[in-house]
Amino acid sequence: MVLAFFGRDDGRPSPTTQFLISKYGNGLDDNPKEISKIFQAWKFVLLRNGVCDGSNYLKKLSGYDAIEIRVKNSRTLIRFPFFLDNINDRIVLLLGFAKPEQYSKGGKIDREVTRKLDESQLYYDEYKIDNNKYNISDDILLKFNKL
Repeated sequence: MVLAFFGRDDGRPSPTTQFLISKYGNGLDDNPKEISKIFQAWKFVLLRNGVCDGSNYLKKLSGYDAIEIRVKNSRTLIRFPFFLDNINDRIVLLLGFAKPEQYSKGGKIDREVTRKLDESQLYYDEYKIDNNKYNISDDILLKFNKL
């Protein structure tokens, strides 16, 4: 299995890459400890071929086709919805987002989480129509492979 990012045809970075850059900067060096935790979670998922096994890192999303990588960082939970493309031997990260670990259900944060999960479902549906909509970010994976 290879780690891939859902990508678009318009030349913009993938939604996962956009999230990482917005949170950690272009060099992903703003918080190397947190980036390391994210990359370790990604490696954990790759080693298990994306199979949801009841670990703290993985959770099947109710009502969605994706599985989620969950990385806890102090009081924030960083989430990466993904799915398995077994035919092409890929784990495709759809996007990334962060949310407080504890929040009120039905409030603004809850609506934002639902919006992000709905967005990931749209990316999944788009990829299923055209499985060439992915990329392998050399910059991110170079750092990822150094772990």
